[in-house]
Amino acid sequence: MTLYTAEELKLGDGKNGRPILFAYGGNVYEVSPESKLWKNGLHMGRHVAGTDLTKDMENSPHGIDALSKAQLVGKIVASPLPSIEHPPAWVNLLLSKHPHPVSSHFPIALSVTAALFSIVSILFDLRIMELASFFNLVVATTVMPFTILTGYLSWRYNYRRKNSFEFKAKILLSILLPFSMLGVLCLFGYQYFFTESYPTGPIHALYHVLVICTALNVVALGYFGGRITFPERR
Repeated sequence: MTLYTAEELKLGDGKNGRPILFAYGGNVYEVSPESKLWKNGLHMGRHVAGTDLTKDMENSPHGIDALSKAQLVGKIVASPLPSIEHPPAWVNLLLSKHPHPVSSHFPIALSVTAALFSIVSILFDLRIMELASFFNLVVATTVMPFTILTGYLSWRYNYRRKNSFEFKAKILLSILLPFSMLGVLCLFGYQYFFTESYPTGPIHALYHVLVICTALNVVALGYFGGRITFPERR
């Protein structure tokens, strides 16, 4: 069996005719270049050949039985592979329950519902629908900090701070989201508690715009989350 350093393993990236190699548990495996699952050294649009996939295997939908499709060709020696940041025990327990995809459904559903209620209130001049829209956003805003926190922990520990376009987009949208949600709540409070008549005018219009923008924001977050979880197969 061949002994590989970390630098030598990187050469097995599957590009330009180079072999497709990856490490798992200190062993090095080679995948056939004819494999449709490892085209150009990329597996499921996420896992790159020439790297240590030990941690990735733990979070994959399949088990180590998938290694039977690869050939054991060597071991990792000499220079170690980059260390993996391991989460504290409480974070590891939390992430094992997949809290981010669970909690993210609430802000998405509530914000979209709020936007629909807001549009109905405009079209039919129904204050009750505007109130319903507001209360939906109150609940969404309450859940949002936990959703953002679990998303950050998942990105840091499960995805090792991956710097892809999808993650950059989610980080930017997650920064903007609290501002739009808090803006909605502040505008609503100003209109209904500091004015004497039914809200109208530019501030009222801005309120509805922010409600709709908040819904578009969370839908975009869900879209990019879907691209991370179910990457396109190439």
